Amino acid sequence: MKRLSGPPVRRLLCLCLLLVAAAGAIFPEAVFGAEPPAAAAPVAAPDAAPVAAPDAAPSGAPSNALAAAATRTAPRTGPPAAAPTGASSDAPAAPSAAAPAPAPFPTSFRVTRLEGTVWKILDGGRLEPLATGSLLPPGAGLRTGEDGQVRLEGADGLQVRMKEDGGAWYFGEPQGWRVERGCLGWLKPPAGVRRLVRVATPHVGIEIPDGIVVIKVVPLLTRTAVLRGEAALTHRGGWRLTLASREEAAAAFSELSSSYQATDDLYFAWYWQKQD
Repeated sequence: MKRLSGPPVRRLLCLCLLLVAAAGAIFPEAVFGAEPPAAAAPVAAPDAAPVAAPDAAPSGAPSNALAAAATRTAPRTGPPAAAPTGASSDAPAAPSAAAPAPAPFPTSFRVTRLEGTVWKILDGGRLEPLATGSLLPPGAGLRTGEDGQVRLEGADGLQVRMKEDGGAWYFGEPQGWRVERGCLGWLKPPAGVRRLVRVATPHVGIEIPDGIVVIKVVPLLTRTAVLRGEAALTHRGGWRLTLASREEAAAAFSELSSSYQATDDLYFAWYWQKQD
């Protein structure tokens, strides 16, 4: 056989070697066979302070992190949280129970005892005779003749007594009474609807929280006696005085006396028939 040699043959061999080298670079597994990958060298961790492990939760209970995650992800089973202050809600508010209305004041007095001549003063000064069982409404006046005596009672147990030759007006609550002349008394029970009984004269204002109080009004003077309980006096000049049981005081236009022992005439003005 003829031996091939010379420059063309060498060039052909060089070209084949170049092709084989290129194929090995691109597909090494096909040319040289696959090799197992080398194990990765361990990487040293940087110096760091050790992290303390969290406190272990009791057996069967989630850790703090798990509990927080459960709180964030678990559906809420209890009642919805209250809306923050000022936040509006589409749901209508539940109606609140209405507070009970205060008991009304007894507006009229009924005549329970009458002696002699007694009139009811109506608008315009017209006089109408009173009889036992008739009513004295707010805005009406009361007048007794020289022989007249009258007792009135309110629905809450308040009693009013007027002796002879007296005159007064009843204005309802809370204004109370205005006495122009004569002798009147009030019995205010402590458990009544009225907080105070208010009485005005030309000389002094009187407030009765409870007890029995008798006043006598003449043109120049008002005498006030407390038979039981107490009464607060306010003079038209601004002076104030509180009377206790069995004390009395006198008020003129320009002065108010200090308290002194109640006199018998006002005591028996209330108990004009019997001690009740």
